[in-house]
Amino acid sequence: MANYQLITKGNYYIGATADTKPTSCTNGSRAYDYQTKTWYITNDGGSTWSTMQDLDALVLGAGTALVGKVGIDQATANANEVVVKSGTVTSVTSITNALPAGTNLVGKVGIDQTTPGTTNAVVEASATAIKTAVEALTPTATTPVIYNVTITTLDTEYSQALPANTKKFRIHLQDFATFRLAYVTGKVATPSAPYETIPANSEKYEDGLSLAALTLYFASPVSTKIAEIEVWS
Repeated sequence: MANYQLITKGNYYIGATADTKPTSCTNGSRAYDYQTKTWYITNDGGSTWSTMQDLDALVLGAGTALVGKVGIDQATANANEVVVKSGTVTSVTSITNALPAGTNLVGKVGIDQTTPGTTNAVVEASATAIKTAVEALTPTATTPVIYNVTITTLDTEYSQALPANTKKFRIHLQDFATFRLAYVTGKVATPSAPYETIPANSEKYEDGLSLAALTLYFASPVSTKIAEIEVWS
C-alpha cells in the first residue's frame, strides 16, 4: 500500500483503492481512485474523504446554454427514443407507429418493385365503386328525338335547336348529299369560317356530350333537300 500522489499544484491526488489518501492537505482537495474511477473530496484538510457525486446522477438545470456532443444509450431497443418538438428531421430509417391523420403533404414516395405484381400491386377497393365512377363519367342517353328539316332553297341557312342535356346527335341529308354545317349563325349560306363540309355519303356524329344548349346551322349547295337529325338526351 502506498500514499496517493499529488499530480497538480491545485491539490489533485491520484492513487489505487488500497492506497492512503492525504491526511494533511488543503480543504477542497480531490483524490482520484484510478481503479474504481471514483473521485473523493475533503472539506477538513484530509481527515475525512467523501465520494463526489457521480456525473451520471447529475441533472442539468434549465437554461439557454448549448450542450456539446451527446451520445444516446443503445443498450435497450426502443428505450433510446428521441422526440423532436420542432425543426427538421433530415433522415428517418423506420417508422413503427401509424401516420396520424392530417392535411400536411408527404414528399416523394416510391413503390416497392421487388416482386412485380405482388409488392407493387394495387388492389381495387370495390369493383362496384369503380363501375359507378365510370358510369358517372359517361353520360347516359335515354330520350331520342328525330327532326326532319326541309331545305327548300340552296345556299340558304337553316337551323335546328337541340334539347337541353343532349348527350349525342347525328345529322345527314336524306340522300346523303354533301352539305355545310356550323355551330354559329351566318357561316353556311355563303361559306365563311368556321364551318364544316360534310361530304357525300357521310354524316356528322357526336357522342359523349353533356350540352346545356346547342343549335345546328346547315345549308346545301342544292335545293330541295331534307336534313335528318337524330338526338339523344
